[in-house]
Amino acid sequence: MKNKVTVLVFSLFGFIQMLYGQVTEAESKLRSNDGDTSSGWKKGAIIGLSLSQASFTNWSSGGQNSFSVNGLFSVYVNYKKGKT
Repeated sequence: MKNKVTVLVFSLFGFIQMLYGQVTEAESKLRSNDGDTSSGWKKGAIIGLSLSQASFTNWSSGGQNSFSVNGLFSVYVNYKKGKT
């Protein structure tokens, strides 16, 4: 039984690695898109929001329930025109 579980785990890791290696047509278009290159400015932003919760029920050793919200907001503007 232990041997079967080991083989299953390694098979799943191999399958996940194959998924990361695939490049779709839409992704290749996004990678080739340089944004607004006519003026030389490349603009963008990254926004992320994460929620998490921990709940302890029938916990004899103690513990504390918690809820958290994390956020990320990152903006960038790069100028590249010619050798500048």
